[in-house]
Amino acid sequence: MRANQELLTTLSIQRINDAVLVMKHFIELSNKLLPILNDLQQKPSRDKADLQKIDRIIEVYKNHSFDPATSDVLINSPILSMVRDSFNALSNPNFTAEDRNNKILSLQNEYKRLQDNWNYASLN
Repeated sequence: MRANQELLTTLSIQRINDAVLVMKHFIELSNKLLPILNDLQQKPSRDKADLQKIDRIIEVYKNHSFDPATSDVLINSPILSMVRDSFNALSNPNFTAEDRNNKILSLQNEYKRLQDNWNYASLN
């Protein structure tokens, strides 16, 4: 019985590690895509290529769902809520450019904090 308990524990840890890696990839992707989306949306005139980029970025977020509390639990960070809030602000014309920029800046600051933590952890 003890071997089964250890196996379950090992499998649980592996699943958590996998979830953290997937989340980390999504966070890194969001840190790149959302500022690009913000910049494209603020351009005074957009060409066809710009509009296609905007559509592709929006599709990434509309086609993926996630529980924002996951990052609170797994990495002690509200960053997935920040990703959601940033995307919602960028998708809503009622938000001002300043509001959108502030959401993106907050997201980037939290991403930088997480990156510093991850880099520190990898040194140990």
